[in-house]
Amino acid sequence: MKISVVICTFQGELYIQEQLESILRQTRPVDEILLLDDGSKDQTVELARCLLEKSGIRWQIIQNQKNVGVARNFEQGIRKSQGDIVLTSDQDDVWTADKAEHFEKIFLENPNCVLAFSDAKVTDSNLQVLRESLWDASGFGQKQQQLFREQKYFSVLFSDNVVTGAAMGIRKRFAEMCIPAPAGTLHDYWFALCAPAYGSILAIAEKDLMYRQHGKNVVGIPGKGWTGKLKRWVHTVEIMQKDRTNRRIRAQMLYDYLNILRTEKGDIEITKAQLAVLIEDAKKWMDFSSWRDSLNEKSRINGISQILFHALQGDYRRYVKKPGIVMQEIASCFLHRNKEEA
Repeated sequence: MKISVVICTFQGELYIQEQLESILRQTRPVDEILLLDDGSKDQTVELARCLLEKSGIRWQIIQNQKNVGVARNFEQGIRKSQGDIVLTSDQDDVWTADKAEHFEKIFLENPNCVLAFSDAKVTDSNLQVLRESLWDASGFGQKQQQLFREQKYFSVLFSDNVVTGAAMGIRKRFAEMCIPAPAGTLHDYWFALCAPAYGSILAIAEKDLMYRQHGKNVVGIPGKGWTGKLKRWVHTVEIMQKDRTNRRIRAQMLYDYLNILRTEKGDIEITKAQLAVLIEDAKKWMDFSSWRDSLNEKSRINGISQILFHALQGDYRRYVKKPGIVMQEIASCFLHRNKEEA
């Protein structure tokens, strides 16, 4: 089994050297490192090249002529990788020395597993631990972990992504069949949504990296305390309209993708009956997401009444398990004027 590391960078000179050093110190040496830079103007590429030239392993640096974004950059790296397993990496974290060894063991012992992800310690810019568990900080608690063990992945994933790309490993053969991700959806989330059609997803309890938070992360974790929660609440309301649209596109794309698999079964491991269940679940998610995306077309009174109806039906508990989401949804009806009232 060969392991490739795909690491995407942008203006990462502060942390790229420390991250690459941690990858090069693995107890199970990785077989390949691909670094894809998205147009950095600092010393990111030069620092990386100096380290990789001395590494003694296969490596490649690809510099994009124009910025393509996180998801497309990772997808490009996955396509170009040559390993059986691809570990995706952020530019600013630090791996534990046995991360590659852990992931190799997981995939060797679980041939049906197409995607695995670990927990992590959340740190500040100086690697001082802020939270002992990324899973706890991001809402992937015991109940959600149990649903994953029972392979009820959609019961968790339809609400939000719990698979952090910086802590993820995937089988390349599987990943190539899922690319590209829909617009507005990161690669890690799309892989997680597609994975149940191909095999299992395994959550690894080991904390295999230091997940650094420094204020410039593409994706971060919610702030602590009431101030952090309030800021998060207000931010959610402000972006609600765009989020609804992204969720609707995501759900539609998943439903269409699974239906294609029904007619072109390919390499998937699950039975037709199991695939039919996934398609039915995706259809229900798509219908709810389409209704949510139509809220901006409705009058405030009509919109709020429908929100309350769906809340009583339990749809928000099934598809948007966020504290206070119903109140945020109602608040967004006042923040964004509806077309009927414009």
